[in-house]
Amino acid sequence: MLALTLFHLFRHVLVVVVLTYTVVKLVRFIWTFSVSGEDWPRSLRMARRYLVANVLAVRLRLFWLDFLQIAVLSLVLWWVVSVQL
Repeated sequence: MLALTLFHLFRHVLVVVVLTYTVVKLVRFIWTFSVSGEDWPRSLRMARRYLVANVLAVRLRLFWLDFLQIAVLSLVLWWVVSVQL
């Protein structure tokens, strides 16, 4: 059984705090971004939506490729560690 040390406790608390801060900042940015364009002319709003949709589509495709690569490398790391034990 893994013993909980002060370092592990600090690490877990730090991860929770950083992830919470990141999520709050991201939600605030998205909210500000969505509210800032409400008073724009219709043509600019449509162009902005088009650009956002294309950027998100490109980033999500790249993200999933990166996620797949991380998953494969994690499996290889797990296999190497299990072989060594």
